[in-house]
Amino acid sequence: MKALNESSKRNIVIALIVLVFILGLVLVYVQANTLSDLRAEVEAEEMAVIAAQNRLNRLMQHRENASEYEQRLAFAKRMIPEQPGEENILRYIHRITDDNDLRAVEIRFDGRSEMDGYTAMPLSITVEGSFQNTRSMLRQLLNGERAIRVNNINLNRTGDAGTALRISISANAFYNHGN
Repeated sequence: MKALNESSKRNIVIALIVLVFILGLVLVYVQANTLSDLRAEVEAEEMAVIAAQNRLNRLMQHRENASEYEQRLAFAKRMIPEQPGEENILRYIHRITDDNDLRAVEIRFDGRSEMDGYTAMPLSITVEGSFQNTRSMLRQLLNGERAIRVNNINLNRTGDAGTALRISISANAFYNHGN
């Protein structure tokens, strides 16, 4: 019986050693998974820090460009005023047609359409003159004192000489309808 007890004691000790070893392996496995999860969290936080730093850099760049943005805003406000100002548009078109030796045959405003934050004022302009003068007038119209988008241009010859053209321009002028 003594031999059995010694054998049982040895088996119990071996079983305990195996149990402690298995528990140790389980604890190491759990710690390794925890470490892996923590590393993933650290990597995610580092990526978030990099994204935040990039955003901060962009915001600082915008702050440095604030005066340029203010100039652009002032320019846009001049180009797209708060009021329709049809009379100013008419004066402007007559001035650039006169400057380019063109004859303004007709200038007509059509129905307005409200967009998100602004109103589009369709207008039709018909002028007569040479191709080069018309080209110069269109350049002034597009790069002038008021935002005007040219949608369509139709050219027709007038007279026998073939140098005179009748140009019909479909365009939009804009104004803000509320801020």
